[in-house]
Amino acid sequence: MVISFSSKDYEGVNPNHNEALVVTLDIFDNEVRRMLINNGSSVNILFKHTVDRMKLGSVRSNECREDPLYGFGNNLVPIQGTLYLPVIFGSAPNQVTHVIKFYVINTPSSYNDIIGRSALTRIQAITSKSHLKIKFPTPTGVGEVKGDYEVAERCYSQALVMAETHQDNKRKAMVLRKQQSIKKHRPHSRDDARKEVQIIETLPDPKATKKSPKKQKNNQVTSEIELSPGFGQGNPTVQATNPETSEVGESNQKEMTAQDQIYMKKNTDARIQQLVSNMDHAKIEAVVETKTILINASDPSKKIKIGSRLEATFREELVSLLRGYSDIFPWNPRDMPGMDESIAMHSLDVNPERKPSSTGMVGNCCDGEKANGKWRMCIDYTDLNSACPKDPYPLPNIDQLIDATSGHVMLSFMDAYSGYNQIKMNPKDILKTAFITHRAVYAYVILPFGLTNTGTTYQRAMNKIFKD
Repeated sequence: MVISFSSKDYEGVNPNHNEALVVTLDIFDNEVRRMLINNGSSVNILFKHTVDRMKLGSVRSNECREDPLYGFGNNLVPIQGTLYLPVIFGSAPNQVTHVIKFYVINTPSSYNDIIGRSALTRIQAITSKSHLKIKFPTPTGVGEVKGDYEVAERCYSQALVMAETHQDNKRKAMVLRKQQSIKKHRPHSRDDARKEVQIIETLPDPKATKKSPKKQKNNQVTSEIELSPGFGQGNPTVQATNPETSEVGESNQKEMTAQDQIYMKKNTDARIQQLVSNMDHAKIEAVVETKTILINASDPSKKIKIGSRLEATFREELVSLLRGYSDIFPWNPRDMPGMDESIAMHSLDVNPERKPSSTGMVGNCCDGEKANGKWRMCIDYTDLNSACPKDPYPLPNIDQLIDATSGHVMLSFMDAYSGYNQIKMNPKDILKTAFITHRAVYAYVILPFGLTNTGTTYQRAMNKIFKD
């Protein structure tokens, strides 16, 4: 399915506008207007003033135990709860309905809702700020949601008024104007201008080595900056320093370290604090030493290895988890009967108009060395792949993977051993995978390496398995 934008999509929109994409969507049978489409937000937001006016029946927000959100300028925004609500995107017949996770926050806003990357990725949406429109695939064609230019303009104007009249912002504006006035009338000599440099510093590491300033041409001075790799360094601060006194004193280091510890105690639980304290702000290195544990008491051969340097509490929880799910680990080929056809099956969809070459589409085989020193049999499927259309199914995006780790203490990587070998070929395409050897002609009944779209088939299967 091809999704595109043309000049027709500019209908009712000034191409030279500078407004945000604000739409109206149906959420749990509530028509919610003033919804901001924000590709820069990693989460979907429902403001409390919107939740209070929505008719949600018996639906109640769930308690949220995730980390707080951080807004512009690293301002902390507490989460009051989460809601899972069905949202209708598009209009009949080209529309889709998805259950979206919303974070409820209590803060003033000119918008009722913010649709972030997670929801846009869920519906595979393509946004165009220029056209004030989003488009997405549906079972019946391309669906679209059009933004409202006038509503976006009003929301922006109201947001400016709310920001300017906020009490905290009033005080900050007064301080800023005073600083600008003092700076404007302050005498400033050329010599001072050459000696003063702007240095960006983070919370310093007491063990960090101090580097002396380096002299350059015209007696100008610059300083080398090292960013400490310690935990919880906080936000960078900008300081104007004189080269002659550019070294940070011991008292300043102790003050910043104390601030760092206070921040850590307020924002982490006791177990994480203990882990950080044990690390003593040291640089985290890769775990190379392992420890063998038995995860099935009835079978001594079922052993696995875990990192020997894991903290005791985490190690006990990990071992308990592995032992509780020991039955899902395959230990030999008999434990891998294959994936059900309803979850995944690879089809070639060969172009019927494509004629085979004089030798047909039978591939030749050869041996290829793997990175681990083992050997793999490779098949030349060049002719077959050229006759198969590319599958545009999206592969993982780094932004999505990073967003998915938010609110979690640990990140687990899974090695799907022999994953391809558990996906079956479509019976009608088995003969097309034929390859010749010096003894006979063989064909694959399971998914082999080297075919077009094998990665997308595997990714689609993984998305189905881990959907919930």
